Order: sequence, then structure tokens, then C-alpha cells
Amino acid sequence: MKGQGGQGGQGKLETDSSTSELRSSTSELRSSTSELDSSTSELRSSTSELRSSTSELRSSTSELHSSTSELRSSTSELHSSTSELHSSTSELRSSTSKTYAQYLMYANYY
Repeated sequence: MKGQGGQGGQGKLETDSSTSELRSSTSELRSSTSELDSSTSELRSSTSELRSSTSELRSSTSELHSSTSELRSSTSELHSSTSELHSSTSELRSSTSKTYAQYLMYANYY
């Protein structure tokens, strides 16, 4: 019967050892779960920052498109005004040339 008592003690040691291993594994699992929760929280924060940055980028891109459109319109108006200026300059040269020719005719007449 001593052998059985010894086996009973051996079984208690094995149970205590298994319980200790289970507690250690549970502690490691809790630690890993905590790390996972922390990483998940950081990922959510980074995702939120990325969404915010993407929204700001879209807004800036929209403003850039609007400014580009206004610049094209202003450039078109500038080309039109420049064309009118060239036309007026050409008319002024023609008028000046006619006036000068009339002056020469008048000067030669007298």
C-alpha cells in the first residue's frame, strides 16, 4: 500500500505541476492578449490619422483644381486682352503712319 500512497503523492505533484503550467500559460495568454489589444488600439489610431490626412489631401486637391481653373480663366482673359492690345497698337501705328503721310504732304505743299 505504500506504493499506492507514493503514486498518490506522485499524482498530486503532477497535478500541481500541471496547474502551475496552466497558470503560467494563462498569464502568457493574458499578456499576449493585452499586447494585441494595445496593437489594435494603435492600429485604430493610425487608421484614424490616415483617414484624416486623406480627407485633408482631398480638400487640398479640390482647392488646387479650383485654383488651376481660375488660373486658366485668368490666363485666357490675359490672352484676350493682349490680343486686343496688339490690335489697338496696330490701329495706332496705321493711324500714326497716315497722319505722318498727311503731314509730309502738307509740308511739301507749302
